[in-house]
Amino acid sequence: MNGKRLERIEDALVGLPVVGGIFAAGSSDPIYDLLMVAGPLLLLVVRVFGRGPVTLGLVVAYLLVFVGYVVNKHRQEGRIRA
Repeated sequence: MNGKRLERIEDALVGLPVVGGIFAAGSSDPIYDLLMVAGPLLLLVVRVFGRGPVTLGLVVAYLLVFVGYVVNKHRQEGRIRA
């Protein structure tokens, strides 16, 4: 995603009542912030629809993206050697 698109997404999310406070107090990394907000929302989806193949797939995909992003970010910052 390009920077301007991420800024527009973040600006739209900041206007939401609960999410805006999270983004205002959060880090300067909008992707990490978005993943941190998506986690509890995903738990809510699992609670509403129950555990099944679709929700399990969503959870696995979320975890893979989250862990992959964090590892990649640390690798770029030199905290992890490839």
